[in-house]
Parts: sequence; C-alpha cells; structure tokens
Amino acid sequence: MPKEVFRKSSMFDVELRWGRLEAVQIATVMKDPQSSDSPTNLRDLVATWEDGTADVATGLYVDLDRDTINALIRSLRRARDAVFGKDE
Repeated sequence: MPKEVFRKSSMFDVELRWGRLEAVQIATVMKDPQSSDSPTNLRDLVATWEDGTADVATGLYVDLDRDTINALIRSLRRARDAVFGKDE
C-alpha cells in the first residue's frame, strides 16, 4: 500500500495511505509507542491475538471516501489561508 509520511518535531507523524480499496487512510502515528513520553491512553492500547501475541497500538487510523477527502481538502485550504494567509 503506497503511503506518504509527514514528519514534524513532535511525538506523532501523520501518515496518508492508499491502495486499490475504496478508501484512503489517514493516521496519526506515534514515533515511539513504548516511550514513557507517549500518551498513556494510546500506549496502553494493546491488541492480543488468538495465538497469545500482542501488538501495542501505534496510532489512530481513519478511512476516508472521495467525498470526505474533498471536504477535508476544502477545510485544510480554508484553515491554511486563515492561519498563514492566501497564496499569491
């Protein structure tokens, strides 16, 4: 699945993923989910599988359809222009 990762100097990255499915996925992903600096509400989310193995949650993922993506793009442009001014 192709993805773009947007990194900033915080404990989270933003990931954008897409593939052949009918959705695009956007996520906030912890750079180091085991860190003591990680938010407790995410660090403590653990998925335990039938074979007894466990995975710590690394972030929050949302599936977006075409209409939601278009609305998000419009909102991001409005927010960007309000905060940083319009591009010339």
